[in-house]
Amino acid sequence: LALLVGGPFLVDPVSHWEGFMRHVPSALTAGEANPSGPALALDLVKALGFGPAAANVAAIGLWLGFAIVVLAASRSWLMDARRAGDARRWVMVSVLLATLLAPRPMAYGYLLLAPVALAFAPAPFHTPARRWVLVLLICAQGLARAAHQQPTGLLYTYAPFLLTVALWALIVRDHATSRPQSPLAGPAT
Repeated sequence: LALLVGGPFLVDPVSHWEGFMRHVPSALTAGEANPSGPALALDLVKALGFGPAAANVAAIGLWLGFAIVVLAASRSWLMDARRAGDARRWVMVSVLLATLLAPRPMAYGYLLLAPVALAFAPAPFHTPARRWVLVLLICAQGLARAAHQQPTGLLYTYAPFLLTVALWALIVRDHATSRPQSPLAGPAT
């Protein structure tokens, strides 16, 4: 695979790929086309007054810190999904984490989360009626756009990413509270 992908860059005319790379946008590019964590981190550090060069470094650092926290908090959930041996469950867990941690998922990258959200349906969305509320939350930004209502601001721009973070946090919390404690773990805190 590496030879198929990288091999053409070694011979002419593709070997002069530097011009192509100048036109590839940064993963930190913000906006509705890229409602990602790194882009949100960049907007947040810019709002704190960081200069352009320092803002990029701070945003990447903030994003890496976030990714470490997400992976650490998801560890038992990942391990339990792996031990369960259920391929569907493992795929759903992987899709959620991959979308959450993708540096540039683009707006359409969040489409993969609809089945994940319904498969894991965290509290308070356990009942069928409340799952419809979850579906409406997932569709809210698209419905607003279809109705020609386009609010501005960070909350609206990054709604897909923020909803993914909230969904992940609820699912991990549900998993932690429903997971049987090891007799060696001591009392729950």
